Parts: sequence; structure tokens; C-alpha cells
Amino acid sequence: MTQKICLISMFLGLIAASGCGLDNIYHEESQEIVIEAYDIPEGLTEVAAAELANQELEIEQSESLGELDVDSDLVDHVKLALVRIEIVEEDDRVNLDFLSSIEIFLEAAGLDRISIASADDIADGLKSIELDVVDQDLSEYLLADGLELVTVARGTKPTQETTLLSTIGLDVDINIKSLL
Repeated sequence: MTQKICLISMFLGLIAASGCGLDNIYHEESQEIVIEAYDIPEGLTEVAAAELANQELEIEQSESLGELDVDSDLVDHVKLALVRIEIVEEDDRVNLDFLSSIEIFLEAAGLDRISIASADDIADGLKSIELDVVDQDLSEYLLADGLELVTVARGTKPTQETTLLSTIGLDVDINIKSLL
């Protein structure tokens, strides 16, 4: 009984600190990603090099999230609240111009691949962008085996090595009854 009271007190403290609803917790994770600059092969003319640099690219990257240790009794639902991509470099000349669109998917064993965030027609000169996120309960995916996050980006390679900071925010609705 003492453990449950401690757990409930800790939970209520987290809620008060986070500013979320009584049974919601906001959780954010960030990761840096390095995008290599395009290489100009020796012997190419400036015109050929410019054409090579402007070729449209599509990059698909999968990241296995493995088996998440989530107790299904503790979670009512999980929704994506935020996906932000931003340039780490402070140089004003480095921006997201090389990116024309980005879409993020979730995949898991026995479940369909779903789009969870996207941005199309990314404006020139931006150093940061927040993707449009779906308003969908993702708990089924987070509880499933073989969870994978798949990112599909379209654009061109940047003219110099570029470091991006990708941030994902989750709104987790906790099942309070399971804590009692």
C-alpha cells in the first residue's frame, strides 16, 4: 500500500511539473542527424556539377525502436503532439532549403504502416519546421512487437554537411485506475 501511495504522489508531482491534464504526461525525445554534403566528382564541369547537385533525391531511413517496455494497463492512449526539425549550425547560410518534403511513418508487426507526421512544399530560408501531426491514438503501435520509425525525405543533398535536431513530443494519457 505504501508503494502505491508513493507512486501516486510521484505521478501527481510529475503532472504538476509538466502542466498537463490530471492524467496526461508530455514526453519529448530529441536526436541529432548528420546529412552529408554532396561530393563533386573530379573532372566535372561547373555546369555538370550544378546539375548533379540539383538532382532530386529520396531518402528512406528506418529505425527499429525494438520492444518498448510499456505496460498496456498503464496507458489509455498516446498521441503525437510535436515533430520539429531544426538546423543545429548557427551559420545563417545553413537552412532547410535542401529539403522539399518529409513524411514519418510507424510500422509494427501485424499492423498497417501509418503516416504520423509530414510537411510538403517546405519554404525557402527556414532554419526550423514543425511537421503536421496526425490526431490518432498510437498506443497500439507502441505496444506491438517490431516497432519501426520510417522517415522518407525528398529534396537535394545540402551544399555542406548539415546537422539536424529532430524532436518528437508525445502526449501520454495514463490510466489512473491502474495505479490505485
